[in-house]
Amino acid sequence: MKVSEPAPRLSDIPLDEALERWASDLDFRRDSKELPGQLVGVEEAIGRLTSETVVARISSPNYYAAATTGLAMASHETLQATPDNPVVVEVQEGLPFVEPGYPMPPGCDTVIPFFEITSTDDRHLEIVRPSAPWRNVRPIGEDLAAGEVILPKG
Repeated sequence: MKVSEPAPRLSDIPLDEALERWASDLDFRRDSKELPGQLVGVEEAIGRLTSETVVARISSPNYYAAATTGLAMASHETLQATPDNPVVVEVQEGLPFVEPGYPMPPGCDTVIPFFEITSTDDRHLEIVRPSAPWRNVRPIGEDLAAGEVILPKG
């Protein structure tokens, strides 16, 4: 069995030779061409590097989305709501009930959770407190904004 020689230490290499090796390595790196990238599936990408920066093409979500189950409304319609002076909403077809992830209906900027809504009969709902604009609403790009870096190069 042959014992290999230990790697030379910095002090074992004359300065001129060390500088020459360093410059030669820089020349090699400057002159070398990058390998072309490959398009692979997510499963095949594990343990690999990206050949270019990956950015989000669209935002996620790319619309204003309900964050809870409830009644979508315009927040300004709830400003005066109190237990003594509730905002009464008539139950009718097309009332904008939403669930998490649903797009917000036009004109609505808040979602009132069902547990905050009371009713006196089968035809009327009562809102007993104001609901702030964008309450229980996920903004566009909450998870990821268009143009945001998903994976940096390398």
